[in-house]
Amino acid sequence: MIKSEYNRIYREANKDYYKNYREYYRTTDHGLKNLLIGKWRNNGIKSDDWENTYHVYNSTTTCDYCNVELTWGRGKNSKCLDHEHQTGEIRGVLCKRCNVRDVFKIINIDNN
Repeated sequence: MIKSEYNRIYREANKDYYKNYREYYRTTDHGLKNLLIGKWRNNGIKSDDWENTYHVYNSTTTCDYCNVELTWGRGKNSKCLDHEHQTGEIRGVLCKRCNVRDVFKIINIDNN
């Protein structure tokens, strides 16, 4: 039996273990950081220093636009890493409400 076949059989036999481990890992600081950075990369966000990007995101407590207190998880005050969709450039940390309204786009239109 080749190693890849053995690994597939082992993972199949230990499905619950791996599922529980993934759920646990996502609750750790390291797991949450890796989950968010992977999500940001998949959404086209670009950064030269992911550690610093995560530190800024994690330490931001208020929306960069409306100054509402930010929360983790879901809801209108949850944190969003806002970015320019064309370039992937990060614009700031916003609450979900401001991010959905795309306030930085509104600001740029008003300034032109």
